[in-house]
Amino acid sequence: MSIFKATSEQTAQRTDISVYMDVTGQKGVTEPDPKGGKVWAQAGAAWTSFTENPNAQTKSRKFINEKTERNNITRYSPQWAYEVLLMFERPEIAMVYDIVKQRKTGSDTIVTFVVVDLFKPTETDNTYEARLVNAAVQVSSLDDDDDMIMKGTLYNQGDEVLGTFNVTDGIFTAASAATEASQSTDKAVTENNTEE
Repeated sequence: MSIFKATSEQTAQRTDISVYMDVTGQKGVTEPDPKGGKVWAQAGAAWTSFTENPNAQTKSRKFINEKTERNNITRYSPQWAYEVLLMFERPEIAMVYDIVKQRKTGSDTIVTFVVVDLFKPTETDNTYEARLVNAAVQVSSLDDDDDMIMKGTLYNQGDEVLGTFNVTDGIFTAASAATEASQSTDKAVTENNTEE
């Protein structure tokens, strides 16, 4: 028998998980070259909350030889509660606002974003483990506290895609080799500049 002894008690901070939204085609966003690539905007300034709830679903069973029920995880229904200042010049925020302003429904409410674990670097410079997510945007309130604030929930649509994300070049690479080529021409819009 062996015992693992932890050598570090470092905790991930709020800033160690970063979110980038696909803003390709949004007003004011330069089309990437070559065509077919994506432009990612970091959800940073203005976003005061972006809270993930994996929402694990369970099913319980009891067996005749046991006194205690067993609960198994059967599926997930992830959602992200968000709160964001209405900084209307930022493309990812304008995209969310347009959904509620134009009373969009169905597939017109779907956005794509990447959740990047900055505490999980890979062997490639500026590249980290990440998840690609499609989600339906629900805006539950447009509130004012001097500044206008949008609150709501992003509801997961289908399976997330595991992979890596280069935060400098804005390239998401799926873990599955079959989809790597289709993701190789992405660009990034970061917090401090409009395009890299």
